[in-house]
Amino acid sequence: MCYLELIILVQKCIMKYISDLPIAVELFYIHGLTIKQIESKLLNEDYCLEDIESYKDNETVQLSLKAWKMYSGVKSREKKLEEQWPWLGFAKWYLDQDQVCYYCELPQQKVFDYLTYVFENKGHKRMATRGHSLELDRKNYDSIYQESDCVLSCYICNNAKSDVFEAEEFKSIGLFIAKEILKTV
Repeated sequence: MCYLELIILVQKCIMKYISDLPIAVELFYIHGLTIKQIESKLLNEDYCLEDIESYKDNETVQLSLKAWKMYSGVKSREKKLEEQWPWLGFAKWYLDQDQVCYYCELPQQKVFDYLTYVFENKGHKRMATRGHSLELDRKNYDSIYQESDCVLSCYICNNAKSDVFEAEEFKSIGLFIAKEILKTV
């Protein structure tokens, strides 16, 4: 299956039946249904919404949903995002990423494990709102959100980098952060 078809499917599902997005992506990937077949199935009144639960652990479905959540969050702050980086381009970019922090090079789960440890042992106050997934970061703080200038970043690196450092300036700091995290988890 080609990425463009998946991204179009995700966009249509988001617009028409957001609650059915996981099942739609699963039908596309696993069962090879076309977009028209999926739309027809989802619009069928006999369709059982309980089946959606069986697809919640699919990695592709989870990545698609994370992509939409990330895009929506940025879009709420950046009103021209759709002009600068349309959803279809963003979704393809996101699905092509390695899902590791650009700066510390750790996978999200390692960072989450560390933050959980800190929260449970030291009372970290942000655990409820940030740190559960990678965040979108502009490599250069004064640029616009676009494919050539964005990376995935863990909460710790994104917060530390802030709008103070450029990406390449912060890379060595990120690698130091990784060493410290790996001492704990």
